[in-house]
Amino acid sequence: MNKLKIAYIGQRGVPPTFGGIERYVDEIVKRLPRDEVETYTYCRRHYVENNFVDYTKQLFVPSLETKGFEAFSHSFFSAIDSFRHSFDIVHFQALGPSLFSCIPKIKGVKVVVTIHGLDWQRAKWGKGAKAVLKAGDWMAGHTASALISVSKRLKEYYENKYKTDVFFVPIGFSEPKFMEIDEMNRKFGIEPFKYILFLNRLVPEKGIHYLIEAFKGIKRDDFKLVIAGSAFQGDKYVVFIKELAKDDKRIVFTDYVTRDEMHELYSNAYFFALPSELEGMPAVVLEALSHKCPVLISDVEEIMDIVKTENRMYGFAHKNKDVGDIRAQIRFLLDHPELVEEMRQPGYDHVQKEYSWDKAVKMTYDVYKHVI
Repeated sequence: MNKLKIAYIGQRGVPPTFGGIERYVDEIVKRLPRDEVETYTYCRRHYVENNFVDYTKQLFVPSLETKGFEAFSHSFFSAIDSFRHSFDIVHFQALGPSLFSCIPKIKGVKVVVTIHGLDWQRAKWGKGAKAVLKAGDWMAGHTASALISVSKRLKEYYENKYKTDVFFVPIGFSEPKFMEIDEMNRKFGIEPFKYILFLNRLVPEKGIHYLIEAFKGIKRDDFKLVIAGSAFQGDKYVVFIKELAKDDKRIVFTDYVTRDEMHELYSNAYFFALPSELEGMPAVVLEALSHKCPVLISDVEEIMDIVKTENRMYGFAHKNKDVGDIRAQIRFLLDHPELVEEMRQPGYDHVQKEYSWDKAVKMTYDVYKHVI
């Protein structure tokens, strides 16, 4: 039997250094049965650099390395390049890249689209970009052989919108690597369990400005707020939040961190904060919980679905976009360390039980077999 040939378009590349979509694709291509499947992952050369892997074939195409055009152009050239290959399935990630899902369809190739969130709602996009993302949404809904959603809310939304079945495949969590805080202490003087951690992309919809405003109003010199993540140099939002924080020496911006540095930060944080205005299914929450790091999240339904069951909460929550409530919740958690400590093991046990990459990959492979 010939192997199934599957290509992945829309991610920056593998192996992942940052980005939930990159980790999602990486986990899938690593775990699919190699005796049955050949995978091809389109990568941006500057993201991968010299990090080559043996579990998928990395394909490189050009892109316009400017903010707003890089992802769009790379997805376009990837879709065009797919014509010279004999792929059975092309799997697009997110709505923007899905604008080009019609291209492999012309050749009769099956197309799968994973919806990671309602990208056109994100504050960072202007009117033109939002129009493009909505066009990608429409294209995915009308050309895909199968749609996959990473959250139940997104599944319901797209089933109602396009009157079609959507496969719900929750993401898994990566195996934690518990590490003492070494490199981050040397670089920034960060002490174990004496900091609140934000680790994600530095973009407006992540609500970092709310977190900074809330933290600035708390008079505790024994705790820092660590903001880890990177963005394009000169990005207006990054300039804005750094200006917002410049008078508070307790707020530390690490910029880009390596994977080991991420493990250090997760392993030693007092708690992890994600004040997002909107989300799909944030992998960072699973990563934090898997490192026995309690989480404080906004009450966005897609995030709450991760930590809330019928019987209990496996984290703490605040009202979305509410600086006053974020401040109140932070102050409460700083004043009650026993409650924070009591949440470490249950949160870890929860993700171990409910979120598995092996399960997610099996469900994804079932979708592939369904469309073929």
